[in-house]
Amino acid sequence: MSLGLALQSAISSLQLNQRAMTVTSSNIANVNTRGYTRKIQGQESRILGGLGTGVRDNGITRRVDQFLIKDIRRESSLFGALAYRTEILRQTQDFFGTPSSNTGINAAINQLGTALSALSINPDDNVAQLDFLTYAQETARQVRFMNTELQGLRSTVDQEINDTVNSINTLLNQIHDLNVQISQGRAGGNPTPELDDIRDTYVEDLSELINVSTLENPTGSLSIIIGGVVVVDQVVKEFSYSPQSSVAPGTTFSNITLTGFTDASPFITNGRLSEQLALRDTTLPNMAAQLDTLARTVFDEMNAIHNLGTSFPPPSSLTGSVGGFTGAEVIGATTTGVLRVAVTDANGDIIDDGTGNPAYRDIDLGALGAGATITDVVNAINAVPYNTLLTASINADGQLQIVGAGTNRIALTEVTAVDFAGSNQGFSHYFGLNDLFTADTAAVSTDEGAFAGSLNVSAFLQNDPQRVASTRLGTGTYIIGDNAISIGDGSNALALADKLGENLAFAASGGLPTMSRTLAGYASAIITDSANKVAKAETDMDVQRTVVENLIFRLKEDSGVDIDQELSQMIEYENAYNASARVISTIQRMFDELERIV
Repeated sequence: MSLGLALQSAISSLQLNQRAMTVTSSNIANVNTRGYTRKIQGQESRILGGLGTGVRDNGITRRVDQFLIKDIRRESSLFGALAYRTEILRQTQDFFGTPSSNTGINAAINQLGTALSALSINPDDNVAQLDFLTYAQETARQVRFMNTELQGLRSTVDQEINDTVNSINTLLNQIHDLNVQISQGRAGGNPTPELDDIRDTYVEDLSELINVSTLENPTGSLSIIIGGVVVVDQVVKEFSYSPQSSVAPGTTFSNITLTGFTDASPFITNGRLSEQLALRDTTLPNMAAQLDTLARTVFDEMNAIHNLGTSFPPPSSLTGSVGGFTGAEVIGATTTGVLRVAVTDANGDIIDDGTGNPAYRDIDLGALGAGATITDVVNAINAVPYNTLLTASINADGQLQIVGAGTNRIALTEVTAVDFAGSNQGFSHYFGLNDLFTADTAAVSTDEGAFAGSLNVSAFLQNDPQRVASTRLGTGTYIIGDNAISIGDGSNALALADKLGENLAFAASGGLPTMSRTLAGYASAIITDSANKVAKAETDMDVQRTVVENLIFRLKEDSGVDIDQELSQMIEYENAYNASARVISTIQRMFDELERIV
């Protein structure tokens, strides 16, 4: 080998080791940089005419396991979903509370039962009446509050769906821009490992938001595939979404669209976005449906009992909470039972009906005939001589109204159980003449939370606590002057308390199975279900975090920077550099010696 070839070999070694030192220095500098992978300076022997002529720069490459990266992306997508689910469900537990809490809905119902027991002992006590109504209002307030918070969370999630869509679009465009730079760099013969690292980081971020798969092209660009649709290739397909300004039960949401598709939801199967859709459209509405079931049962069961009773003194008028009646509704074929209508004075004593008889009338509703209408019932109540004592009518709002003449008071009871119009409701209950609770009775089962969000104590009770129906009109025989409504009778308050202690049948709702529970027991079941959802989400998230962390650890072991390894490599490059420099120095002396000899 000539001295010239020897010198060329030494210089190539010097230059290559210099570049290798630069790569090693960059590795050390980026040891804690997210997504950075170890870079390796490639080299190979340079051959000319069968003889070695030094070393050739073979480019800078990344040490990375693509299969491991794909595993990380897949598991990160699931972790992103679970992390978001846990975050939202933890917020539901904040306002649902725990079964043992003294401030939850179950506690309010238990306190309502305690207040009713006290009221049954002292039905005429104003403090006992106020306590009962306070806890009734607290029960309704808790239901409304929980529903409001659930709808608020749905609104928050809906807004964050828009944020996630925008983040996905940003990452897709960033990946596309890097694809262009990487393709141009490789076409020009320039290594692009740093750009590859950044692109992998973007893809990892994207995988937490939505399910992603990738395909690397010969040019070095990376095709991004979501649900079988290529969204990044030569162009970018973007998602689009318009959130609702507010969310309530029954709100209809617009579709998430994708360029070329009016509904992208079939393509969204994992990641944060998938969980956001599930929470907004299924999980949170299911929890609201459970509240609806509780609210409906409280409304139906407590109103059924309250409508069987009356207050002391009896009210001077009764107006139904249910409107829309015309009077022409046929009820005879499906109506059974005997209704008693009594007229008393302010002391609850039966008055003279004007003919020397006690003013109470028993109406056999089933005997009115198959074609009987609500108007026929109204006429039966108004029949002579009672038309001078009271007036029954359907008012302008379509509500049944019974008004006592002058100072007369009105009391109703059922001599035999009434099933009005086949509704499984008593007479007063059917029309809502003496409801304890009010609600949006037009809300349907698909409007998860609409009923719960409207539950409240009837306004007439809030305005006049003495209207609490703690007593009952008797079903025995009375003469004029008999006390039909006793000031010390707490039988209806006791019946209300008994209803709270009774196991009721609850249909399957919002993920809860069919069950037999007290009202407080069902409220506890709702809270327990919420707590279980949080616990499961936290467990699943922790398990998935471990899976992702283990995969990342393996990737760092395989592709990350090891300081000890890099320092050891640096010493090798330094020694090689120094050796090459000595070779060059020796060849230079040899050239000098040749010149001297010549």
